[in-house]
Amino acid sequence: VVNPSGGLISKGHPLGATGLAQCAELCWQLRGECAARQVPNARVALQHNLGLGGAVVVAVYRRPAEWKGREVKGAPSMAMGGGAAKL
Repeated sequence: VVNPSGGLISKGHPLGATGLAQCAELCWQLRGECAARQVPNARVALQHNLGLGGAVVVAVYRRPAEWKGREVKGAPSMAMGGGAAKL
């Protein structure tokens, strides 16, 4: 699945904050906090960001195995929907 949130252009492509927006979305996905845009069974996420001057960041995120079956409460002010999700 690519850009379930609409990507950085949907956020206005904020200069300097794009990497943080990617990081937040990927963490929310792995925590199960994305409500309607949640990727089912998200376990691994890849972030790629190319910045000004040719700076490149590639990061891989993984949901810890110990989270399996743990109930996670969404943060309504941070992630869409809030509520609880079962991982």
